[in-house]
Amino acid sequence: MTIDAPKPKKDKQSLLLRIERTGHDIDQIEKQLCSYRYEPRTLESYKKFEVLKSRLEHMHEDNRTLWGNLQRNMDVKEAEYRKVRSHLLDFNDLQFGVSVYMQEVRGL
Repeated sequence: MTIDAPKPKKDKQSLLLRIERTGHDIDQIEKQLCSYRYEPRTLESYKKFEVLKSRLEHMHEDNRTLWGNLQRNMDVKEAEYRKVRSHLLDFNDLQFGVSVYMQEVRGL
């Protein structure tokens, strides 16, 4: 007899909570990125800064859109769950990119 691993919860409240937390994290990362300590000092770092800032703005928009979609719908469909999962993976990638940028700028 084998026991299957528990399936992730796909209920609306847990997804809304994750989106809300991600929104707060996006705000924090944006504040850190725009801090005077991480101002770009070279052309290359300026380009990276602009790309990261643009990605953060898009992430804010996506976060608001996902929040609104989840609020309006009674049931969470598989497609919505996949969108949230993709959004969270994109956020993790962005968070890593910001962390690398901050280390590079601090090391200059």
